[in-house]
Amino acid sequence: MNAPSYAGSSGSGGSGGNGTPQASNGSSGTYAIDGSGPDLFGKFTSLSHNFIGLRDGSAGFTNNARSDIVGSGSPLDAMISPSADNHGFVTTCALLADSPALDAGDDTLLISNIVVDARSYPRQSGVHVDIGAYEQQYLSFPILCKMNITANRAQFTFTNAPGMTFTVFRTIDLALPSANWDLLGQMTESSPGFYEWTDASYRDYEARFFRASSP
Repeated sequence: MNAPSYAGSSGSGGSGGNGTPQASNGSSGTYAIDGSGPDLFGKFTSLSHNFIGLRDGSAGFTNNARSDIVGSGSPLDAMISPSADNHGFVTTCALLADSPALDAGDDTLLISNIVVDARSYPRQSGVHVDIGAYEQQYLSFPILCKMNITANRAQFTFTNAPGMTFTVFRTIDLALPSANWDLLGQMTESSPGFYEWTDASYRDYEARFFRASSP
């Protein structure tokens, strides 16, 4: 989904009825950019499991009815990242850790043999499927890391569930709280489920500690 408001059937994003999703005219949010106005206009028939940031100007969606999540009066925050290459054939908006779309989709998608998301990753990774085109993938344990250190670089790698996002932090002082560690960036998924990070500024006389966090 490219907008913070999902209008759809079974969490897939397709709208029903005679209504029209608002265009990118500055009033509704598009591409994960929060807007200030309603996301829909007209009459809709809900087929369940939709996320609507702001329903004002439309009819057919009620919060907590048919498993819909609907904002009225003030918009709900879908908590998604901007449209980006999250691996796969199309760009998607990744769900953030506290997104209300997580585990709020329709599990009957699996019965309909829709078993992967838009990126071809498993359609259900958590307790339930997620709303939208992006399914958040979760860690698998244990995580076994491999560190390769040379005179001028440090590289660590590990395998995990494909489609994950790992952020790398670094410190030279383990006594520092984690909030004070240096943010280096995101690990590269060089092949499905294989993650790597290289610190090219490393020198063999330095002591450094690394931490990977997800999401």
